[in-house]
Amino acid sequence: MQSIKTNTVTDRIAKLLRLSESSNANEAEAAMAKAVQLAAEHDIEIGSIHAHSDEPAVTKVEQGSVPTGGARWTPKMTSVSAVIQEFTGCYITFRNEFSGVTVSFVGTADDVATAKFLWSHLTETFDRLWKIERALQKKEYNHNPNAAYRNGYFKGLAHGLRARISSEKRQFEEKSECYGLVLAGKKAAVEEFAKTLNAKRHRSKAANSDGLGFRRGVEDSREVTLAKAAIA
Repeated sequence: MQSIKTNTVTDRIAKLLRLSESSNANEAEAAMAKAVQLAAEHDIEIGSIHAHSDEPAVTKVEQGSVPTGGARWTPKMTSVSAVIQEFTGCYITFRNEFSGVTVSFVGTADDVATAKFLWSHLTETFDRLWKIERALQKKEYNHNPNAAYRNGYFKGLAHGLRARISSEKRQFEEKSECYGLVLAGKKAAVEEFAKTLNAKRHRSKAANSDGLGFRRGVEDSREVTLAKAAIA
């Protein structure tokens, strides 16, 4: 009898976990909180729920693309892509077309929408910060930064932002037992979808970079906003 009761509770938790992937933020948050509560009350390991559910959660994945506006892939695009992948978990590919390079994002509908927003937001932000940094180097230090310095600067921006995102993820994971489970489910679905694609993942060549530019980029990364609230 105890086994039947446990299975019933497990099914309820599994359904709540599926609801936690809802696009409705309030509904998703309430469902996740209830799932954690039920698991704690019945001493059930929430990380194993999907494996024992007769109706496993299915993560819907889609693909969205945006033109980069460039004729070729650049070190800046590599840096921006790294930040977006860290923030959204999207699988990122690119295509060389007659009109230029197109970048594609594979993930849930919300993650793809976020990735597309961030592509525009970050490429513009990286360009703006670089113009400020280049002008500063010329005016204050009589230094005309070259391509290596610029590449290092973009890498530094990406490094600083990815470190910040990773830290915030760890903090959130400590507060929610479901967070790692949901991320794992999304990652598996994205990777399965990606197998069907006939597209290139960017493997950047070792672009020359400047150590000073990298350090300046890390410092300036603190000026970049990635809050989800800003994505409306």
